[in-house]
Amino acid sequence: MLVTGAGARRPILFKTVFYWAAVLVARLLEHWIRFWLVEHHPLGTFLPHMIATFDWHRCIAIQLWIFVLFLIYETATVAQSPVRRR
Repeated sequence: MLVTGAGARRPILFKTVFYWAAVLVARLLEHWIRFWLVEHHPLGTFLPHMIATFDWHRCIAIQLWIFVLFLIYETATVAQSPVRRR
């Protein structure tokens, strides 16, 4: 018997949002590390720099694509796993 219906929605969405947020944080940390350690800018100027130079349209498009891929992956994973009895 497979996990389907309302019982599967919450774990799928939780894992998808968690993985999506982890990728977003990793992408922002990557930009922050380059800004601070490689380019040697003061930390206080990071937020204005991000607002002015970061390609937000590209970031949003990539994050949406990552969200959809994680959603598909988690749905397929849950659909293939058997029901665990409590």
